[in-house]
Amino acid sequence: MLRHRIAVLALALLASSLVAEAGSRPVTCYFLAEEGDSAEGNALARRFMGLEPALLAGYAPVRFERVKGGYAFSAEGQFGFSAGESRELERYGRVVLSSAQVELRAPAPPRAWKSRKVSLRVVELAARRGAVQPAQAAIEAAARELGLERGRAWIISMELLGTGLLRATVGFAR
Repeated sequence: MLRHRIAVLALALLASSLVAEAGSRPVTCYFLAEEGDSAEGNALARRFMGLEPALLAGYAPVRFERVKGGYAFSAEGQFGFSAGESRELERYGRVVLSSAQVELRAPAPPRAWKSRKVSLRVVELAARRGAVQPAQAAIEAAARELGLERGRAWIISMELLGTGLLRATVGFAR
């Protein structure tokens, strides 16, 4: 009987620690997309395609490493999300900056060893035609400013400050 109680207590503690680690938090996700030639096709894509998980890379902790020509990113663990409708914010030719309210389900980010605020000019990101997303660009810019070659990072917050300027706070863990 005592073994049974100990086993039940151990399972309860394990379950409560898993629930405590994996939570959900609301984030505003900013992303860039290049539109095609068809206005009708673009409208259908916005309506039915939804957010791709790759657009959220950086809102949950990622590992980064400096490589030739920039930084490489890899997801740290798994995450899930549910997204509200996306909203078009600004246009730069065929590249559109949009945002979406997202409920991110992932382990809580670790305690930040350092954090850094960076500003991003959306026109410079748009010139890369959606090849880099704002979250990844913010992590890269903050890592460069701090002289970091590799590590773990995530977006603590990001906001659009007027036309064409995003400000992000990036957290870093050892």
